[in-house]
Amino acid sequence: MFNLNNLTFLTRDSLYQLTVGKFGLRNNDLTFIDAGFGNAPGNLRPANMSFTTPQLHFRNIDLEELMKKKLKAPAITIYQPNIRLYTMEKKTADSTGTERFSLKSFYKVMHGLDELINVDSFHIVEGNMQLRSSKKNFNSDLYSINGVVLVNQLLKSDSLVDIKRALPDMNIRMATLSTPGFNLALDKFHFDGTSRHSSVGGFTLLLPTGTNIAAKRLTWDVLDWDIFQRSDILQIQKLTIGELKTNLEPASSSVKKKGNLPKLRIDVLEIGNLGFNMKNKNSTVSLNADKIHLGDVNTETAHLTWKKLNASVNGFQYTKPGVEASFTSMALSNAGINRIAEVKYHTRDEKKELRFEAPEVKLRMVFESTDLSKFLPGSIISDTSTLRLVSLTSKKANQTLINPVAVKTTAHPQQSSVERLSLNRVDLYNNAVIYRNQADSVNATGIVNITGNNITFNNDGDLPLSFEGLDLAFRNIQFDQKNITVSGPLVKASLVDGQLRTSGPKSYQINTGIDIGWERFDFAMNLDDSTAFAVKNISGTFKEPAYEFKNTGEFAWVPLLKKATLKTGNANFENPEIRAGAEDLYWNGLTSSFTTGNFSVKPKTNSASAQVKNRWQRDEVSVSGEKFEVNGISYDPASSDPTLAIRNIVIDKLDLHASRDKRIPFKHGIEKLMPTRLISNLRFPIQVDSLMVTRGNITIRETSAKTNKTGIIPLHDVEASVTNISNRAGMNKVLGLSASAMLLDNRIDYMRYDELYDDSLSPFMLKFYASPMKLTNFTQASRPLANVGVQRGLSDTLYASWIGNKYAAVGRMNFHYRGLKIALLDKDNPEKKQFKFRVINFLANTFIRNANSKEAIVYYARDPEKFVFNYWVKTTFSGLMTSVGVKRNRKYLRQYEKAREKFFLTELPSGTSNGAGTSPTSSY
Repeated sequence: MFNLNNLTFLTRDSLYQLTVGKFGLRNNDLTFIDAGFGNAPGNLRPANMSFTTPQLHFRNIDLEELMKKKLKAPAITIYQPNIRLYTMEKKTADSTGTERFSLKSFYKVMHGLDELINVDSFHIVEGNMQLRSSKKNFNSDLYSINGVVLVNQLLKSDSLVDIKRALPDMNIRMATLSTPGFNLALDKFHFDGTSRHSSVGGFTLLLPTGTNIAAKRLTWDVLDWDIFQRSDILQIQKLTIGELKTNLEPASSSVKKKGNLPKLRIDVLEIGNLGFNMKNKNSTVSLNADKIHLGDVNTETAHLTWKKLNASVNGFQYTKPGVEASFTSMALSNAGINRIAEVKYHTRDEKKELRFEAPEVKLRMVFESTDLSKFLPGSIISDTSTLRLVSLTSKKANQTLINPVAVKTTAHPQQSSVERLSLNRVDLYNNAVIYRNQADSVNATGIVNITGNNITFNNDGDLPLSFEGLDLAFRNIQFDQKNITVSGPLVKASLVDGQLRTSGPKSYQINTGIDIGWERFDFAMNLDDSTAFAVKNISGTFKEPAYEFKNTGEFAWVPLLKKATLKTGNANFENPEIRAGAEDLYWNGLTSSFTTGNFSVKPKTNSASAQVKNRWQRDEVSVSGEKFEVNGISYDPASSDPTLAIRNIVIDKLDLHASRDKRIPFKHGIEKLMPTRLISNLRFPIQVDSLMVTRGNITIRETSAKTNKTGIIPLHDVEASVTNISNRAGMNKVLGLSASAMLLDNRIDYMRYDELYDDSLSPFMLKFYASPMKLTNFTQASRPLANVGVQRGLSDTLYASWIGNKYAAVGRMNFHYRGLKIALLDKDNPEKKQFKFRVINFLANTFIRNANSKEAIVYYARDPEKFVFNYWVKTTFSGLMTSVGVKRNRKYLRQYEKAREKFFLTELPSGTSNGAGTSPTSSY
């Protein structure tokens, strides 16, 4: 045993020294007690590394080299060393100083130590290491270091690659690293320089913002130090993390961020379990993920990127004031379909509340970066989701639904927004939509299917939305708003080449090709407690290859009707006075035509109940028919002439019933206008070229005040045409009526009525002629109304013509008949043959003409309180009275001459014929 104390070994340049408190040699094994290595006294270029150890053991020391002050041995063991690295402060003329840690200086120290120690392997037992900066802004401590160092290789190192190769095996129980930017703690670090496999039992990273990242069971394979030395890029073949927990607290706007992420290249990154939480002043995000696998991970740009991604995400939650989002699980992959389970989204502000829930959403996407602007979802598929939208009632000024928080943020280099989002395909099936508006009591529900392709959302610019195709299907639709309800089983809409463009903060425009079809819809509207309108079972289509909608200005709905069709619907209207209905509604926008099947307009009271209800006489009219057709409709309220123009109206099998009870008092003082004046007083501008009635029936029912009986006057097989119905008619425009019918089974072959517009007198011309008639047919009307019967008589000629205005009419009639015999009847018992009536009837038949072939004068001064139909009947009756001899022509002529100037009448027309006449003019 050989012992020496207080020895010093110097390098050849005397810059570094190895000091030994006690020297011992036994069996060629050398032991240094209390040894230390560092700068030699007088070193003007001090190095930044030193170490001390209580015991340094050389096995099988080379004594010959030892005598040359060279420590050479095959192996060395250092016990509990304390290694210290520190930064130096560099003084300059124009600065107070900077700190530096020089690798060049570190390698120089290694070479100096190599001059003193020459061993193959270096065993460290329970060593410690400290790294300090002179300004204390960088501190690191390594505890319980155990491992093997290939000293000769290490001391000759000129690079990190050389150092890595000199460390075949290294274990560190715990390490800490502290900087102003972060604090890092590691435990159970293992480094294998031979197999290039390393591991960390766990680490914790703390940032000044409060961010906390903790991981367990880290391993990595093949950390390429060669690339790191050349390009400062850490390239790892495989990195595995058993468990990773992150609690992120983003920096405030006052914290300045510099630089990008550390440069990493990882071929394979696997994370067994990830717990993620992020909080800022206004929101929180949390999720858990398992079995995370990423391939080709790279951080050489400002964002984390990867090529392959597979993970199982669960328990996602996002909250901020007024917004909540969550899902329970997600099978995440950027190479297949991502299944997201139990998706929920809820947002609420002062104006609206929205809830979205979906049991599953399938998402096919390209997700290869934390840069959301590169997020490329390829397709979205959803089934049986629910969307609830509630428009909230406005609150008072001192009430808010959400406390507003003003947050000012500054963009972070690693933060980005989605500027463009493209979807190759969207498939959303059986999605329930629920909408409620508390302000106007709107409730709407339905099931929606949405499929689309090549849909693009742009966050910036004037084209926020575009798509190549979009198909919508709405099922089980229900809409309610106070007194309005709409329901239907199905609406389908196909949109192609669509664009949504903006031209201001509140201005937008939609352009798309559109094809919509709906089936069996019901619509109901209650205008008040007793007035309602309803349409049932209405189907239709709307097609427009170049549809354009602008939210500014008036909505042009009329042009859309030209592209639409309606069919198979039934309509009903009801108010306190009438009930109206129509079946088989049909609208053809291409031809601008509207038709119905069976239709009716009926009063709610019949003639019996009207007698009790009505205070004054009135006509109870009911109308029905088998077909109502309107063709050639033209209407444009946006133009300079907003007239509703109609080419023709056709009413087939019209069945009109009019009844009046003359036992009820007649209300005087109300003038009944002539037809042209009635039409001209319509407030809505209208022009109908023609109105036709085919195969019609008109039944007039009147209860006589004299006989207390009801007479019926039937008109069958009515064929009628009304032309030029207009309240915008110009000079010399004429309202015309042509008709033929069966009156009491006698044919009226032709009736023509023409009335002049644009003249306050309403001048007109009327003519008619009839086929030979059985006069006895008139008994069914004359008996209950006048207690008069026609017992026999035949007419072979009846034609008449007169002119007039709103005051009176004058003309001529040819009523040729033979064998006329009448009978006055007892009003109480018409069938009873009393002697007095025999006498009266004898005198009456003596007084009237039994036959007639002479022309008669027609004259009648109109009762302005009666309708024009009464005017026609009374004027015709005046001619009949003259023909049968009850009245005389000269009496009517005297009345005419007396009233001619008063009533602005023209000269009496010349002899009549059954031919066509001229239209009236204002000159007559």
